[in-house]
Amino acid sequence: MVNIRPSKEVVLILTLFLIISNILLFEYSNAEESSQDRGALHILTPEVSDYAYGLKEIPETKVEGGPVKLSARVKVLRFHGSSNGILLQIDFREQTQDQSQELRFSFRFATDGSILCYYPYMNSSAAFTIRKGWVAGEWVTVSVSIVQDKAIFHLNNEFVGTNDPKYPAEKGPFSISNIRVGKIDMKSASVEAFISRIILITDNSTKFFEDFENTLSNYNIKKSAASMFRIVDVERYSSIELVAKPMVTSPGETIFLQARLLDESLNGIENRKVVFEYKKGDVWERLGDAVTLKDGNAMLSWTVGRELPLGELAVRARFLGDERFLQAISSEITITLTYRPPKPMSIGYFVLLIYTIFLSIAFLFGFRSGGVQIICFLIGILCSISIYLCLPILTSSVDIESYIGYAKRIVRIGYFGLGIDRTLWMISIASLVFAFIVLERRKILMRRSNILPILLVILSIIAAN
Repeated sequence: MVNIRPSKEVVLILTLFLIISNILLFEYSNAEESSQDRGALHILTPEVSDYAYGLKEIPETKVEGGPVKLSARVKVLRFHGSSNGILLQIDFREQTQDQSQELRFSFRFATDGSILCYYPYMNSSAAFTIRKGWVAGEWVTVSVSIVQDKAIFHLNNEFVGTNDPKYPAEKGPFSISNIRVGKIDMKSASVEAFISRIILITDNSTKFFEDFENTLSNYNIKKSAASMFRIVDVERYSSIELVAKPMVTSPGETIFLQARLLDESLNGIENRKVVFEYKKGDVWERLGDAVTLKDGNAMLSWTVGRELPLGELAVRARFLGDERFLQAISSEITITLTYRPPKPMSIGYFVLLIYTIFLSIAFLFGFRSGGVQIICFLIGILCSISIYLCLPILTSSVDIESYIGYAKRIVRIGYFGLGIDRTLWMISIASLVFAFIVLERRKILMRRSNILPILLVILSIIAAN
Protein backbone atom coordinates (compact mmCIF):
# COMPACT_ATOMS: atom_id res chain seq x y z
CA MET A 1 0.00 0.00 0.00
CA VAL A 2 1.37 3.43 -1.06
CA ASN A 3 1.61 6.15 1.56
CA ILE A 4 0.48 9.49 0.04
CA ARG A 5 0.96 11.57 3.19
CA PRO A 6 4.33 13.07 2.16
CA SER A 7 2.91 14.27 -1.15
CA LYS A 8 0.16 16.15 0.68
CA GLU A 9 2.76 17.87 2.81
CA VAL A 10 4.71 18.90 -0.25
CA VAL A 11 1.59 20.35 -1.84
CA LEU A 12 0.79 22.23 1.37
CA ILE A 13 4.30 23.71 1.54
CA LEU A 14 4.17 24.84 -2.08
CA THR A 15 0.75 26.41 -1.58
CA LEU A 16 1.94 28.35 1.49
CA PHE A 17 5.01 29.48 -0.40
CA LEU A 18 2.92 30.85 -3.26
CA ILE A 19 0.51 32.60 -0.92
CA ILE A 20 3.31 34.24 1.06
CA SER A 21 5.08 35.31 -2.15
CA ASN A 22 1.92 36.86 -3.51
CA ILE A 23 1.25 38.69 -0.21
CA LEU A 24 4.77 40.09 -0.21
CA LEU A 25 4.32 41.35 -3.75
CA PHE A 26 1.09 43.13 -2.87
CA GLU A 27 2.51 44.61 0.32
CA TYR A 28 5.39 46.04 -1.64
CA SER A 29 3.01 47.46 -4.21
CA ASN A 30 0.79 48.98 -1.52
CA ALA A 31 3.81 50.62 0.05
CA GLU A 32 4.61 52.21 -3.29
CA GLU A 33 1.00 53.30 -3.80
CA SER A 34 0.92 55.04 -0.44
CA SER A 35 3.58 57.50 -1.55
CA GLN A 36 2.40 60.68 -3.25
CA ASP A 37 2.97 61.37 -6.95
CA ARG A 38 5.62 64.04 -7.33
CA GLY A 39 6.64 63.60 -10.93
CA ALA A 40 4.94 62.01 -13.91
CA LEU A 41 5.46 61.48 -17.60
CA HIS A 42 3.28 63.92 -19.51
CA ILE A 43 2.22 62.80 -23.00
CA LEU A 44 0.30 65.07 -25.37
CA THR A 45 -0.58 64.35 -29.00
CA PRO A 46 -2.84 67.16 -30.30
CA GLU A 47 -3.95 65.41 -33.50
CA VAL A 48 -4.87 61.84 -34.36
CA SER A 49 -1.82 61.52 -36.61
CA ASP A 50 0.58 62.67 -33.87
CA TYR A 51 2.66 60.25 -31.78
CA ALA A 52 4.93 60.39 -28.73
CA TYR A 53 6.68 57.43 -27.11
CA GLY A 54 9.99 56.46 -25.57
CA LEU A 55 12.15 53.31 -25.65
CA LYS A 56 14.54 52.29 -22.94
CA GLU A 57 16.93 49.37 -22.52
CA ILE A 58 16.78 47.92 -18.99
CA PRO A 59 19.01 45.35 -17.25
CA GLU A 60 17.96 41.92 -18.45
CA THR A 61 15.49 40.39 -16.02
CA LYS A 62 15.17 36.61 -16.11
CA VAL A 63 11.94 34.90 -15.12
CA GLU A 64 12.41 31.26 -14.18
CA GLY A 65 9.21 30.11 -12.57
CA GLY A 66 9.04 32.47 -9.59
CA PRO A 67 6.22 34.96 -8.96
CA VAL A 68 6.20 38.09 -11.15
CA LYS A 69 4.25 41.32 -10.84
CA LEU A 70 3.99 44.33 -13.12
CA SER A 71 2.03 47.49 -12.23
CA ALA A 72 1.62 51.06 -13.48
CA ARG A 73 -0.28 54.22 -12.59
CA VAL A 74 -1.97 56.14 -15.39
CA LYS A 75 -4.29 59.12 -15.70
CA VAL A 76 -5.94 59.96 -19.01
CA LEU A 77 -6.87 63.64 -19.06
CA ARG A 78 -8.61 63.94 -22.42
CA PHE A 79 -8.75 62.23 -25.77
CA HIS A 80 -10.43 62.41 -29.15
CA GLY A 81 -10.85 59.70 -31.74
CA SER A 82 -12.59 56.54 -32.84
CA SER A 83 -14.11 53.99 -30.46
CA ASN A 84 -11.63 51.21 -31.18
CA GLY A 85 -8.31 53.01 -30.87
CA ILE A 86 -5.40 52.63 -28.44
CA LEU A 87 -4.50 55.78 -26.52
CA LEU A 88 -1.49 54.62 -24.52
CA GLN A 89 0.57 51.50 -24.06
CA ILE A 90 3.28 50.30 -21.68
CA ASP A 91 5.15 47.35 -23.21
CA PHE A 92 7.78 45.03 -21.75
CA ARG A 93 9.55 42.95 -24.38
CA GLU A 94 12.05 40.14 -24.62
CA GLN A 95 15.04 40.27 -26.96
CA THR A 96 15.23 36.90 -28.71
CA GLN A 97 18.29 35.21 -30.20
CA ASP A 98 17.40 36.30 -33.73
CA GLN A 99 17.35 39.94 -32.51
CA SER A 100 13.56 40.15 -32.77
CA GLN A 101 11.39 41.28 -29.86
CA GLU A 102 8.53 39.36 -28.31
CA LEU A 103 5.86 41.12 -26.25
CA ARG A 104 5.65 39.68 -22.72
CA PHE A 105 3.74 42.26 -20.67
CA SER A 106 1.67 45.23 -21.75
CA PHE A 107 -1.04 47.62 -20.52
CA ARG A 108 -2.96 49.26 -23.34
CA PHE A 109 -5.60 51.90 -22.68
CA ALA A 110 -8.37 51.91 -25.28
CA THR A 111 -10.70 54.74 -26.28
CA ASP A 112 -13.77 52.80 -25.09
CA GLY A 113 -12.56 52.95 -21.45
CA SER A 114 -11.16 49.42 -21.31
CA ILE A 115 -7.62 48.26 -20.50
CA LEU A 116 -6.02 45.41 -22.46
CA CYS A 117 -3.61 43.51 -20.20
CA TYR A 118 -1.11 41.26 -21.97
CA TYR A 119 0.67 38.50 -20.02
CA PRO A 120 3.28 35.85 -21.02
CA TYR A 121 1.82 32.95 -22.99
CA MET A 122 4.02 30.37 -24.69
CA ASN A 123 6.58 32.27 -26.78
CA SER A 124 4.65 35.54 -26.88
CA SER A 125 1.63 36.87 -24.94
CA ALA A 126 -2.12 36.62 -24.47
CA ALA A 127 -4.62 39.33 -23.53
CA PHE A 128 -7.14 39.91 -20.74
CA THR A 129 -9.59 42.83 -21.00
CA ILE A 130 -10.66 44.97 -18.04
CA ARG A 131 -13.97 46.61 -18.99
CA LYS A 132 -14.55 50.19 -17.78
CA GLY A 133 -11.00 50.26 -16.53
CA TRP A 134 -10.37 54.01 -16.60
CA VAL A 135 -12.19 57.35 -16.40
CA ALA A 136 -10.84 60.65 -17.72
CA GLY A 137 -9.28 62.79 -14.99
CA GLU A 138 -8.76 59.95 -12.47
CA TRP A 139 -5.65 57.98 -11.54
CA VAL A 140 -5.89 54.22 -12.00
CA THR A 141 -3.40 51.56 -10.93
CA VAL A 142 -3.43 48.40 -12.99
CA SER A 143 -1.37 45.28 -12.22
CA VAL A 144 -0.86 41.69 -13.31
CA SER A 145 0.72 38.97 -11.16
CA ILE A 146 2.00 35.67 -12.53
CA VAL A 147 1.89 32.75 -10.09
CA GLN A 148 2.58 29.37 -11.69
CA ASP A 149 0.21 29.24 -14.69
CA LYS A 150 -2.17 31.86 -13.30
CA ALA A 151 -2.32 35.50 -14.40
CA ILE A 152 -4.11 37.54 -11.72
CA PHE A 153 -5.33 41.04 -12.56
CA HIS A 154 -6.05 43.91 -10.18
CA LEU A 155 -7.42 47.43 -10.73
CA ASN A 156 -6.82 49.95 -7.94
CA ASN A 157 -5.82 47.00 -5.69
CA GLU A 158 -9.13 45.24 -6.31
CA PHE A 159 -9.27 41.81 -7.91
CA VAL A 160 -10.87 41.91 -11.38
CA GLY A 161 -10.18 38.43 -12.79
CA THR A 162 -7.76 35.76 -13.97
CA ASN A 163 -6.69 34.41 -17.31
CA ASP A 164 -8.65 31.88 -19.34
CA PRO A 165 -7.42 28.33 -18.45
CA LYS A 166 -7.16 27.70 -22.18
CA TYR A 167 -4.36 30.24 -22.27
CA PRO A 168 -2.19 29.52 -19.22
CA ALA A 169 0.48 31.99 -18.20
CA GLU A 170 4.07 31.16 -19.13
CA LYS A 171 6.10 30.77 -15.93
CA GLY A 172 9.48 30.73 -17.63
CA PRO A 173 12.16 30.70 -18.49
CA PHE A 174 12.09 33.98 -20.41
CA SER A 175 13.63 37.42 -19.97
CA ILE A 176 12.68 41.10 -20.23
CA SER A 177 15.19 43.56 -21.61
CA ASN A 178 13.42 46.73 -22.83
CA ILE A 179 10.38 48.94 -22.24
CA ARG A 180 8.35 51.08 -24.59
CA VAL A 181 5.87 53.63 -23.23
CA GLY A 182 3.63 56.26 -24.82
CA LYS A 183 1.20 56.85 -27.68
CA ILE A 184 2.21 54.85 -30.75
CA ASP A 185 -0.99 54.49 -32.75
CA MET A 186 -1.14 57.22 -35.45
CA LYS A 187 -4.54 56.40 -36.92
CA SER A 188 -7.32 56.43 -34.36
CA ALA A 189 -6.97 58.94 -31.51
CA SER A 190 -5.26 61.91 -29.91
CA VAL A 191 -4.57 61.95 -26.17
CA GLU A 192 -3.23 63.83 -23.17
CA ALA A 193 -2.24 61.68 -20.17
CA PHE A 194 0.13 61.08 -17.25
CA ILE A 195 2.08 57.88 -16.54
CA SER A 196 3.74 57.27 -13.19
CA ARG A 197 5.40 54.51 -11.13
CA ILE A 198 5.96 51.57 -13.43
CA ILE A 199 7.15 48.64 -11.29
CA LEU A 200 8.44 45.18 -12.22
CA ILE A 201 8.98 42.70 -9.36
CA THR A 202 10.29 39.17 -9.62
CA ASP A 203 11.06 36.79 -6.73
CA ASN A 204 10.21 39.51 -4.20
CA SER A 205 12.86 41.81 -5.68
CA THR A 206 12.26 45.04 -7.58
CA LYS A 207 13.90 44.72 -10.97
CA PHE A 208 12.58 47.92 -12.51
CA PHE A 209 11.07 51.04 -10.94
CA GLU A 210 10.33 54.22 -12.88
CA ASP A 211 8.76 57.16 -11.04
CA PHE A 212 9.66 59.80 -13.67
CA GLU A 213 11.17 62.17 -11.13
CA ASN A 214 14.49 62.42 -12.97
CA THR A 215 15.36 63.17 -16.59
CA LEU A 216 14.43 61.19 -19.68
CA SER A 217 18.01 61.03 -20.91
CA ASN A 218 17.99 57.21 -20.91
CA TYR A 219 14.97 57.11 -23.21
CA ASN A 220 15.11 57.11 -26.98
CA ILE A 221 12.23 59.50 -27.63
CA LYS A 222 10.20 59.38 -30.82
CA LYS A 223 7.56 62.07 -31.32
CA SER A 224 5.91 64.29 -33.91
CA ALA A 225 6.65 68.01 -34.00
CA ALA A 226 3.49 69.14 -32.17
CA SER A 227 3.57 66.40 -29.50
CA MET A 228 4.95 66.48 -25.94
CA PHE A 229 6.89 63.78 -24.10
CA ARG A 230 8.21 65.32 -20.88
CA ILE A 231 8.36 65.11 -17.10
CA VAL A 232 6.11 67.47 -15.12
CA ASP A 233 5.27 68.21 -11.50
CA VAL A 234 1.76 66.78 -11.34
CA GLU A 235 0.63 68.83 -8.35
CA ARG A 236 1.44 72.10 -10.14
CA TYR A 237 0.24 71.08 -13.57
CA SER A 238 -2.39 73.22 -15.33
CA SER A 239 -3.93 73.24 -18.78
CA ILE A 240 -6.12 75.68 -20.64
CA GLU A 241 -8.79 75.25 -23.32
CA LEU A 242 -10.04 77.96 -25.66
CA VAL A 243 -13.32 78.35 -27.57
CA ALA A 244 -14.18 81.20 -29.97
CA LYS A 245 -17.57 82.10 -31.51
CA PRO A 246 -18.09 82.81 -34.34
CA MET A 247 -15.18 81.29 -36.26
CA VAL A 248 -15.89 83.38 -39.38
CA THR A 249 -16.42 87.12 -38.95
CA SER A 250 -15.58 90.55 -40.37
CA PRO A 251 -13.52 93.49 -39.09
CA GLY A 252 -15.64 95.61 -36.79
CA GLU A 253 -17.75 92.70 -35.54
CA THR A 254 -17.52 91.10 -32.06
CA ILE A 255 -16.05 87.70 -31.18
CA PHE A 256 -16.79 85.89 -27.92
CA LEU A 257 -13.73 84.16 -26.42
CA GLN A 258 -13.98 81.67 -23.56
CA ALA A 259 -10.99 79.98 -21.91
CA ARG A 260 -11.12 77.35 -19.17
CA LEU A 261 -8.20 76.82 -16.81
CA LEU A 262 -7.96 73.28 -15.35
CA ASP A 263 -5.78 71.43 -12.87
CA GLU A 264 -4.41 67.88 -13.22
CA SER A 265 -7.80 66.40 -12.25
CA LEU A 266 -9.72 68.55 -14.76
CA ASN A 267 -11.17 70.74 -12.01
CA GLY A 268 -11.54 74.46 -12.71
CA ILE A 269 -8.94 76.83 -11.23
CA GLU A 270 -10.55 80.05 -10.01
CA ASN A 271 -9.28 83.60 -9.46
CA ARG A 272 -6.41 83.41 -11.98
CA LYS A 273 -5.77 85.92 -14.77
CA VAL A 274 -5.91 84.59 -18.33
CA VAL A 275 -4.43 86.64 -21.18
CA PHE A 276 -5.96 86.43 -24.66
CA GLU A 277 -3.63 87.02 -27.61
CA TYR A 278 -3.65 87.08 -31.41
CA LYS A 279 -0.73 86.51 -33.74
CA LYS A 280 0.52 89.45 -35.77
CA GLY A 281 3.35 88.28 -37.97
CA ASP A 282 5.69 86.40 -35.65
CA VAL A 283 4.61 88.31 -32.53
CA TRP A 284 1.70 87.60 -30.19
CA GLU A 285 -0.27 90.76 -29.46
CA ARG A 286 -2.48 91.15 -26.39
CA LEU A 287 -6.25 91.28 -26.93
CA GLY A 288 -7.25 91.58 -23.31
CA ASP A 289 -7.46 89.57 -20.12
CA ALA A 290 -10.06 88.14 -17.77
CA VAL A 291 -10.11 86.49 -14.34
CA THR A 292 -11.33 82.90 -14.04
CA LEU A 293 -14.55 82.15 -12.20
CA LYS A 294 -15.19 79.26 -9.81
CA ASP A 295 -15.53 76.79 -12.69
CA GLY A 296 -12.27 77.98 -14.24
CA ASN A 297 -13.92 79.90 -17.10
CA ALA A 298 -12.61 83.28 -18.23
CA MET A 299 -14.61 85.18 -20.88
CA LEU A 300 -13.80 88.12 -23.14
CA SER A 301 -15.75 89.94 -25.87
CA TRP A 302 -13.41 91.30 -28.52
CA THR A 303 -14.31 93.64 -31.37
CA VAL A 304 -12.10 92.83 -34.35
CA GLY A 305 -10.07 95.87 -35.36
CA ARG A 306 -10.76 97.25 -38.81
CA GLU A 307 -7.03 97.62 -39.39
CA LEU A 308 -6.54 93.85 -39.39
CA PRO A 309 -6.11 92.28 -42.84
CA LEU A 310 -8.60 89.78 -44.21
CA GLY A 311 -7.64 86.11 -43.99
CA GLU A 312 -6.80 83.75 -41.14
CA LEU A 313 -6.08 85.03 -37.64
CA ALA A 314 -4.53 82.82 -34.94
CA VAL A 315 -5.83 83.34 -31.38
CA ARG A 316 -4.74 81.71 -28.10
CA ALA A 317 -5.18 81.99 -24.32
CA ARG A 318 -2.28 81.98 -21.86
CA PHE A 319 -1.97 81.56 -18.11
CA LEU A 320 1.30 83.03 -16.87
CA GLY A 321 1.60 80.69 -13.90
CA ASP A 322 2.25 81.44 -10.23
CA GLU A 323 3.68 79.84 -7.11
CA ARG A 324 0.91 77.23 -7.11
CA PHE A 325 0.41 76.34 -10.79
CA LEU A 326 2.69 76.14 -13.80
CA GLN A 327 2.25 78.22 -16.94
CA ALA A 328 -0.27 76.94 -19.50
CA ILE A 329 -0.88 77.91 -23.13
CA SER A 330 -3.90 76.78 -25.12
CA SER A 331 -3.84 75.40 -28.63
CA GLU A 332 -4.16 78.02 -31.35
CA ILE A 333 -7.60 78.66 -32.82
CA THR A 334 -7.87 79.99 -36.37
CA ILE A 335 -10.50 82.66 -37.01
CA THR A 336 -11.29 83.64 -40.59
CA LEU A 337 -11.74 87.35 -41.31
CA THR A 338 -13.76 88.06 -44.43
CA TYR A 339 -15.61 90.98 -46.00
CA ARG A 340 -19.38 90.91 -45.62
CA PRO A 341 -21.28 93.49 -47.72
CA PRO A 342 -24.20 95.21 -46.00
CA LYS A 343 -27.48 93.44 -46.47
CA PRO A 344 -29.72 95.15 -49.05
CA MET A 345 -33.27 96.10 -48.17
CA SER A 346 -35.62 93.26 -49.01
CA ILE A 347 -38.37 93.75 -51.60
CA GLY A 348 -40.98 93.23 -48.91
CA TYR A 349 -39.69 96.16 -46.84
CA PHE A 350 -39.36 98.29 -49.98
CA VAL A 351 -42.98 97.66 -50.98
CA LEU A 352 -44.11 98.45 -47.43
CA LEU A 353 -42.15 101.70 -47.52
CA ILE A 354 -43.77 102.73 -50.81
CA TYR A 355 -47.22 101.93 -49.45
CA THR A 356 -46.54 104.03 -46.34
CA ILE A 357 -45.31 107.02 -48.33
CA PHE A 358 -48.18 107.00 -50.82
CA LEU A 359 -50.84 106.47 -48.19
CA SER A 360 -49.41 109.33 -46.13
CA ILE A 361 -49.51 111.63 -49.15
CA ALA A 362 -53.03 110.51 -49.97
CA PHE A 363 -54.13 111.20 -46.40
CA LEU A 364 -52.63 114.70 -46.43
CA PHE A 365 -54.08 115.72 -49.79
CA GLY A 366 -57.45 114.11 -49.11
CA PHE A 367 -58.59 117.12 -47.03
CA ARG A 368 -57.85 119.69 -49.76
CA SER A 369 -59.95 120.76 -52.72
CA GLY A 370 -59.64 118.27 -55.51
CA GLY A 371 -58.28 115.78 -53.04
CA VAL A 372 -60.36 112.93 -54.40
CA GLN A 373 -58.74 113.32 -57.79
CA ILE A 374 -55.26 113.28 -56.24
CA ILE A 375 -56.07 110.24 -54.13
CA CYS A 376 -57.30 108.32 -57.15
CA PHE A 377 -54.18 109.34 -59.05
CA LEU A 378 -51.92 108.13 -56.22
CA ILE A 379 -53.81 104.87 -55.82
CA GLY A 380 -53.36 104.11 -59.52
CA ILE A 381 -49.62 104.73 -59.31
CA LEU A 382 -49.38 102.68 -56.13
CA CYS A 383 -51.16 99.69 -57.66
CA SER A 384 -48.96 99.78 -60.73
CA ILE A 385 -45.72 99.94 -58.75
CA SER A 386 -46.91 97.14 -56.46
CA ILE A 387 -47.60 94.86 -59.42
CA TYR A 388 -44.25 95.74 -60.96
CA LEU A 389 -42.38 94.84 -57.75
CA CYS A 390 -44.40 91.79 -56.75
CA LEU A 391 -44.41 89.95 -60.07
CA PRO A 392 -40.72 88.94 -59.77
CA ILE A 393 -41.54 87.45 -56.38
CA LEU A 394 -44.43 85.42 -57.75
CA THR A 395 -42.35 84.06 -60.62
CA SER A 396 -39.13 83.48 -58.64
CA SER A 397 -37.64 80.12 -57.71
CA VAL A 398 -34.80 78.65 -55.64
CA ASP A 399 -32.06 76.33 -56.97
CA ILE A 400 -30.73 73.68 -54.53
CA GLU A 401 -27.43 71.95 -55.39
CA SER A 402 -26.67 68.42 -54.19
CA TYR A 403 -24.26 65.64 -55.02
CA ILE A 404 -25.36 62.05 -55.61
CA GLY A 405 -22.52 59.61 -56.21
CA TYR A 406 -20.16 62.57 -56.88
CA ALA A 407 -22.55 63.77 -59.63
CA LYS A 408 -23.92 67.29 -59.30
CA ARG A 409 -27.72 67.62 -59.22
CA ILE A 410 -29.75 70.84 -59.25
CA VAL A 411 -33.31 70.89 -57.94
CA ARG A 412 -35.42 73.99 -58.69
CA ILE A 413 -38.24 74.84 -56.32
CA GLY A 414 -40.70 77.54 -57.41
CA TYR A 415 -42.80 79.52 -54.99
CA PHE A 416 -45.83 79.11 -57.27
CA GLY A 417 -46.50 76.54 -59.92
CA LEU A 418 -49.10 75.04 -62.26
CA GLY A 419 -50.09 78.46 -63.57
CA ILE A 420 -51.00 79.91 -60.18
CA ASP A 421 -48.57 82.82 -60.56
CA ARG A 422 -49.94 83.71 -64.01
CA THR A 423 -53.50 83.52 -62.73
CA LEU A 424 -52.74 85.92 -59.90
CA TRP A 425 -51.03 88.28 -62.29
CA MET A 426 -53.99 88.27 -64.70
CA ILE A 427 -56.42 88.90 -61.86
CA SER A 428 -54.32 91.86 -60.66
CA ILE A 429 -54.12 93.36 -64.16
CA ALA A 430 -57.83 92.87 -64.76
CA SER A 431 -58.68 94.55 -61.46
CA LEU A 432 -56.46 97.49 -62.26
CA VAL A 433 -57.92 97.89 -65.77
CA PHE A 434 -61.42 97.81 -64.27
CA ALA A 435 -60.39 100.55 -61.82
CA PHE A 436 -59.15 102.75 -64.66
CA ILE A 437 -62.35 102.22 -66.62
CA VAL A 438 -64.36 103.39 -63.61
CA LEU A 439 -62.12 106.42 -63.17
CA GLU A 440 -62.43 107.29 -66.85
CA ARG A 441 -66.19 107.13 -66.76
CA ARG A 442 -66.20 109.47 -63.77
CA LYS A 443 -64.19 111.98 -65.79
CA ILE A 444 -61.32 111.92 -63.34
CA LEU A 445 -58.60 111.03 -65.86
CA MET A 446 -58.94 114.21 -67.92
CA ARG A 447 -55.37 115.41 -67.93
CA ARG A 448 -52.54 113.99 -69.93
CA SER A 449 -50.34 113.75 -66.82
CA ASN A 450 -52.66 111.08 -65.49
CA ILE A 451 -51.50 108.76 -68.27
CA LEU A 452 -48.52 107.86 -66.03
CA PRO A 453 -50.37 105.04 -64.16
CA ILE A 454 -51.34 103.50 -67.51
CA LEU A 455 -47.72 103.54 -68.62
CA LEU A 456 -46.69 101.83 -65.38
CA VAL A 457 -49.28 99.11 -65.98
CA ILE A 458 -47.90 98.54 -69.49
CA LEU A 459 -44.37 98.43 -68.08
CA SER A 460 -45.51 95.84 -65.51
CA ILE A 461 -46.97 93.65 -68.28
CA ILE A 462 -43.74 93.88 -70.31
CA ALA A 463 -41.60 93.03 -67.24
CA ALA A 464 -43.81 90.03 -66.39
CA ASN A 465 -43.52 88.61 -69.89
